[in-house]
Amino acid sequence: MRARLAAGLLVAVVAAAHAGPRCAAGPSYTSTVRQVERVAEVRALVASLKAPLRVAFGPPEDSPVVAAGRACGRSLAVYVDHGDRLEMWHVFFVDARPRGEVRVMDLDGDFVPLATWRRAARR
Repeated sequence: MRARLAAGLLVAVVAAAHAGPRCAAGPSYTSTVRQVERVAEVRALVASLKAPLRVAFGPPEDSPVVAAGRACGRSLAVYVDHGDRLEMWHVFFVDARPRGEVRVMDLDGDFVPLATWRRAARR
C-alpha cells in the first residue's frame, strides 16, 4: 500500500513539475478517464490482462494544463497494476473542447494525435 501511495505521489509531483501553463477550464478527471477508456488500445489492454493484473489510472491533477502551447485539457497516465507495483503504460491528453481530441505522449514527451501514435507503433 505504501509503495502505491509513494508511486502515486511521485507521479503527481513529476506531472506538476512538467506541467505547462494552467488553463481556466478543462475536462473533469472523470470525463477524462471515460474518454481514455474508449480508446481502442486501452480497451484491448484491459481485455488482455489476466487477474491479478489490472489497469490503473494516475491521480487527478489539481487543474487542467496547456499542452503543446495551444490545447487546454487534462493529462492522464495509464498503468498496469501488478499489485505490488505500477508499470506506466502510456500518458494521454484529453482536449477540453467538447468531444475533445485524445492525444498520446510520444517518446519525445510531446502529445501527438492517436493516428500518429498508431502509425509509429506499427513500425
